[in-house]
Amino acid sequence: MRLDQLRDRITVVNFWATWCIPCREEMPLFDEVWRAERDQGVTFVGVAIQDDEASLKSFVQRLDITYPTGLDQDNSIALSYQVVGLPTTVFVSPSGRLVRKWQGPIDRERLLSFIAEARGT
Repeated sequence: MRLDQLRDRITVVNFWATWCIPCREEMPLFDEVWRAERDQGVTFVGVAIQDDEASLKSFVQRLDITYPTGLDQDNSIALSYQVVGLPTTVFVSPSGRLVRKWQGPIDRERLLSFIAEARGT
């Protein structure tokens, strides 16, 4: 999956890892908001870094995470977004512009606020 394939949609990219406790705690919220917002032009993408495919698949299945999630095997995606800590969440407007980057856990109010901000750009 590439971001240019998601043009015309708000894209929420979450950088995480199975060993990151705050990452694991916020993922059910992301999935809940994804399920509610996906028909309103919002896409969530999980990018696991510093992890392995088996742990990622097991974790995603166990938590029933339904939004697209993949492994950044060489950390090239994380490097391109200058991710320096986990979790990090990036909000991209439908035009492909980076609207906001948030480092650390995120709560529902802030998540919805940043989606609305991306929608308005």
